[in-house]
Amino acid sequence: MQRVMATAWSAAAAVMVLLAQYGCRPPPVVHEMTFDSKVIAGRPVAIDRLLVVADVELRYFPEPMFDGFHDAVTNRLAACGVQSSVLYVDPTVLGSDDRVVAELKSSQPNVILVVRAAGADVVGGDRAFSGKMWFDLTLVDARSQAPTWRARSMVDGAVGRWSVSAETGATFATGIVSQLRDDSVLAGCPPRARTWPEIMPPPGCLQERRRALREAASEWDDSRRGAKMRKAPTCDTAAGSQ
Repeated sequence: MQRVMATAWSAAAAVMVLLAQYGCRPPPVVHEMTFDSKVIAGRPVAIDRLLVVADVELRYFPEPMFDGFHDAVTNRLAACGVQSSVLYVDPTVLGSDDRVVAELKSSQPNVILVVRAAGADVVGGDRAFSGKMWFDLTLVDARSQAPTWRARSMVDGAVGRWSVSAETGATFATGIVSQLRDDSVLAGCPPRARTWPEIMPPPGCLQERRRALREAASEWDDSRRGAKMRKAPTCDTAAGSQ
């Protein structure tokens, strides 16, 4: 147990250094996405269990976008034979270190992927905007704490309605896993000629349904409660799966 704790704290320290350094199918919301990536290690460690840490302020990575990101990244990594867990860490909120350590002890990944905001040029408010967002991505070996892959990604997309935000997050996640595959960092993924597995239910849908039902349950008026329940998505169609 002491060894697991030491490894978790050691891996967490490496992650914290990185953090300190740096219903209907929605319409297409990502107009362009680019990656400038580099494999640092000559032969990156094989990825069996991957922890993805999204270190992005809520204003540029709202909850629906993270829900879509979470659903897609776990789906894509599973298609590559990788067991994954995803942790959202808003850098403006205290207690991030403890949450990372707890997740490292729980999931015991052998590799960590840190996704960090690197700037934005957007139009709109905190929860609804469109424009370009940049992200720095770093893959870290949990045992040696050494970075093995880095990338800078640009996403030109939109965030707004729940489905739009979730679709943007899902497309971004798909792009990340696709780039890791194309850089030969991830083995066992479907080839480029094949599409990724369908995401079912659609990205972010279960989270949206739970929130809608909780909101309906808080209504005292039966008619209003029923109306809100009927508006909750059924999560029976797949979006963002390509």
